Amino acid sequence: MLTAVKNVKWVNRIPITLQARVASNTPHDAFAVVIGGGVAGTSVAYHLTKRNIKEIVLLEKGKLASGTTFHSPGLVSASHPAHRYKPILAYSVELYSRIGKETGENVDFVQTGTVRLATNETRMEEFRRYVARDYFQKGDVCKTSLIDVDEVKQLAPILNMSRVRGALYTTGDGFINAKALTRALAKGAEKGGATVVEECPPFKIIAIPNDEWVVQLEDGREIRTRNIVNAAGLWANEIAKLTNYDVPLVHIEHQYASIGPLPELAQLEGLPAIIDHDSTFYVRRQGENLLFGGFEGRASDVVIRDDWQKKMPQDATVKPCFERLDEAYKSACDLIPVLNGATVEAKASAFTMTADGYPLVGPTSWKQNYWLQAGYFDGVSSGGGVGKYLADWIVDGEPPSELFDTDANRFDRWADRRFFIEKSRETYSMFYNWSYTNRPGGRPTERVSGVYARLVKEGGVFSFRNGWEVAQAFAVEDEAQLPSMIREYEMVTNKCGIIDLSWKGKIEVRGPDAELSICRGRGKLRCADQMRKCFWIEY
Repeated sequence: MLTAVKNVKWVNRIPITLQARVASNTPHDAFAVVIGGGVAGTSVAYHLTKRNIKEIVLLEKGKLASGTTFHSPGLVSASHPAHRYKPILAYSVELYSRIGKETGENVDFVQTGTVRLATNETRMEEFRRYVARDYFQKGDVCKTSLIDVDEVKQLAPILNMSRVRGALYTTGDGFINAKALTRALAKGAEKGGATVVEECPPFKIIAIPNDEWVVQLEDGREIRTRNIVNAAGLWANEIAKLTNYDVPLVHIEHQYASIGPLPELAQLEGLPAIIDHDSTFYVRRQGENLLFGGFEGRASDVVIRDDWQKKMPQDATVKPCFERLDEAYKSACDLIPVLNGATVEAKASAFTMTADGYPLVGPTSWKQNYWLQAGYFDGVSSGGGVGKYLADWIVDGEPPSELFDTDANRFDRWADRRFFIEKSRETYSMFYNWSYTNRPGGRPTERVSGVYARLVKEGGVFSFRNGWEVAQAFAVEDEAQLPSMIREYEMVTNKCGIIDLSWKGKIEVRGPDAELSICRGRGKLRCADQMRKCFWIEY
């Protein structure tokens, strides 16, 4: 429960408590200090105020939306290969559709939907599987359907249909002005009682007793807080260094362009965003132009700025090199003929991302009230939903749902810098590849079992789980992997086999009452009666 702050003097919109800080129950200046004025940070601040927490301070070193958010293409979609992540994205769509009216800030959210093209039968089969396991209830803001070529042509008449087999179409999707969205979220947070500070001077973060923090600004002001939220985008690791923490992310260059003007667009209304998973590009309308962006198809071509990990520059500018997208743009020109011969204004930006492409969300293992909201590559699309998710977690002490994909502590000591760089390159180059593939980037790590070398010698085919190399099957002459797995399953089921479960989580419970407390009593975990000791708990 929050204690009201009395006798507060406001200096440059930062609360400074005048009473002496002697008693242990001295009121806080802030329930949380959110660092970073992009979509990620303003969304957390906004949603904390929606939980009736007013003592929120958001610090931004420059102007709002001046970092990663400034360069965002603004694509917003509720489609995602991990269906547990979809409610997060769907909430973003719902929030963005009303935030403008709520705050009076026009966010230019154009909800024309997203068309994801299938240009071969393999992609069509993938999309069929996606729709088959999709869930949609009446009242949901977005619905994803498999549409045929005639429907694709009707939605996006600028397409050359000779290569198109069909598409996924998601209603409710669209694109938004990311800067305006950030201003709207900040304005909403301020209306709820939060304090937003732009042009914030440099500061230190100091841990004090009772699991609290003091943010000491260079000009001598201080903010005492219960929670720190690191949502600093490109500068997230610089902020983490203030507390001797290293954020497991990379800085990656992204190439895009504004193409046009294109007179053909004048006659079109409601053109959806267009994504081609195989050519790895996206296109959406930008006035009389088309905004085009893509991903290098080869991991070796992806540029990671590891020098920024050591020292982040103040401006963080990237030189355009549109040639890296030659293959993607050539395919785009074939699929969208109006691009041929059009003026290309090449641009470039930098984003942060993690090795698996998911953000880092939640408390850190070393300090439960130091929260991460970082590592976003699609921060606009997921920022609204994840901002609410994290705000609820901070207030309630428990996450509202299980998003283990975004666990801030999922990269343990086995994940070294080599792994982060190689795996991030691979993940970026396969950004639109939703299919399961055994991705070899950065592998193996040091996390291998004692029998790994023997398993390799015996022809093991490995998958990657939480850093571990896990044998899936063993090659037998020219036998394919699936028949091999079926054969081995039958052998272990009907006869006998040895399985390496080193990658599984283990809990060791010691002490004189260990067996009693774990194995007995109502509500406790039970082991087989014939087992003398509880040595393995699988969950």
